[in-house]
Amino acid sequence: MIFYFSATGNCKRIAEDIAEYLGDRTLPMTEFLRFESYTADISDEKRIGFIMPTYAYGLSLIAEEFFKKMNFAFTDRPYTFLVAAYGTSPGNIAFFTNKYLKKSGMKLDARFSVKTPDTWTPVFDLSDIEKVEKTNRRSVREVKRISSRIKNCEKVRRMKMETPFFTAFIHKPLYRMLNHPEKFTVSESCVGCGICKNNCPVGAIEMKNGKPHWIKTQCAMCLGCLHRCPKFAVSLGKNTSKHGQYLRK
Repeated sequence: MIFYFSATGNCKRIAEDIAEYLGDRTLPMTEFLRFESYTADISDEKRIGFIMPTYAYGLSLIAEEFFKKMNFAFTDRPYTFLVAAYGTSPGNIAFFTNKYLKKSGMKLDARFSVKTPDTWTPVFDLSDIEKVEKTNRRSVREVKRISSRIKNCEKVRRMKMETPFFTAFIHKPLYRMLNHPEKFTVSESCVGCGICKNNCPVGAIEMKNGKPHWIKTQCAMCLGCLHRCPKFAVSLGKNTSKHGQYLRK
């Protein structure tokens, strides 16, 4: 059983590729939160996996909410692994994951990281399609290697590009500093399709007079609204309009 969160498709693709290799199934974290179903019976599972993006060197708001609320029921603890997608570094995402798993009597047996295109376009440029595709090709190869190690239930205590423990203290202040949904803007090219609203994982968007409005003081900052907009009408800061959009197929 593989639980995942994905805003622009990177982690969904990783989860599906690993699940196919293992003959396993995938479950989106957002569905548990949406239906307020917070118990998962993993008694018959040989392996349990968590696949998610790195936000500000730690967990996204979605992953944190999932781990805070979820209870995992089991008799014998299954092999438990984490795969973190990252653009710059997976930071201390494993530390935070272990912290929340502890309440269910679980812990990570293995932690892996996969470099993917960084979708935080206020800073990172995704307009070079060949560069993006090159990164994705490397990630596919890395996921194949990781899948083999997971199948063999290898124990891995440190992931590639993981930062020192003290950087865990950076995560929440940095996330709060970046988390300003009121700074999203919408251009005249918006057609009021509602795709941004319908795909927001935290319900932070309402449609008013045919245009999206961000109604929460904080959101996941996944930028799914920006990257999914068919008219590229959503921006966050001055760089996103020139840095491009991204959805992983």
